[in-house]
Amino acid sequence: MIKFPELKKFIIKDSCSIEDAIKAIDLNGHGVCLVVDRNVNFKGLLTDGDIRRLLLKGSSLSYSIKKKINKPFFINKKDLFKIDLKKKLEKFKHIPVLNKKKIYSLLLEEDFIIKKKSNFIFILAGGLGSRMGNLTKELPKPMLKINKKPILEHQINFFKKKGFYNFIISVNYLSKKIIKYFKDGKKFGVNITYSEEKFSLGTAGPLSLIKKIMKKNEDIFVINGDIIADIDFDKILAFHKSKNYLLTLCAKKQQYKFPYGVINKNKKTINFIEEKPELDFLVNSGIYIINTKVLKFLKFHRFIDMNLFINNLKNKNKKIGVYLLYEKIFDIGNKSQYNAVKNIFN
Repeated sequence: MIKFPELKKFIIKDSCSIEDAIKAIDLNGHGVCLVVDRNVNFKGLLTDGDIRRLLLKGSSLSYSIKKKINKPFFINKKDLFKIDLKKKLEKFKHIPVLNKKKIYSLLLEEDFIIKKKSNFIFILAGGLGSRMGNLTKELPKPMLKINKKPILEHQINFFKKKGFYNFIISVNYLSKKIIKYFKDGKKFGVNITYSEEKFSLGTAGPLSLIKKIMKKNEDIFVINGDIIADIDFDKILAFHKSKNYLLTLCAKKQQYKFPYGVINKNKKTINFIEEKPELDFLVNSGIYIINTKVLKFLKFHRFIDMNLFINNLKNKNKKIGVYLLYEKIFDIGNKSQYNAVKNIFN
């Protein structure tokens, strides 16, 4: 759903020309512009298809759009949650929402019609979870419940919400409990297969078990099984592809306030001692996109952690990128973190 101030990129006046409409469509990137009169009351819309047809009929770029505006299907703000929007958006690709005669927002097909992606999601769920104490004595950590659902189920749902439906879950410790719960994934509307470690392989080693079955040039998400992140996976994938990275590491900015005065030996100014400085760090989030080309650098069924693997790739001058996450993510590493997020997600 597009709202103000972003909505300004869609709006033009009915006195505008075809050229002005093209500029608005080019600016917003959604193939449509919304037309208002001099009192900013909604009059209709024009799509890129409408404009193409006008130009094919011989209209000039300076031609006024006033008599060519479409009267689209629209809904009133008060009825926003009373209508089956998914069905409407299968028929109408753009639906203006009005507050009286003014434009309140614009619904787009992509808001409700999720396009499926073929990319695989590789979830690392084989760890012992030893920092969780008795909680993981008879249950693998990814199966601990957050608001009545296992952590793994939340992960799958957040990816599914963005159209990702192919999952490989790497299992080891108490693996049968994960496999029994999720099976082949049909119950959850996704496809799930399992990669079983004979012993612990770290956070990168499990990927060595799938290199023979993956396509040679495919981008896959890798995520630790104890992370809950409702983030825009589409944007991360688009960033990774646009930069042509072999591996993209998702990072979070973290601030640390040092509790002591810090001596700067190389400074000869009054700031020789800096009182309790605040330092910014980029920290690994445990979420990655890798291109399957890098799998050849892993030895089959050999233990290696992701940090070492990434450093090895960097030393080989492989193209690695960092995507900065501003959204809140939850890394459930110990009991206190688990207790803090237990009832956050519905």
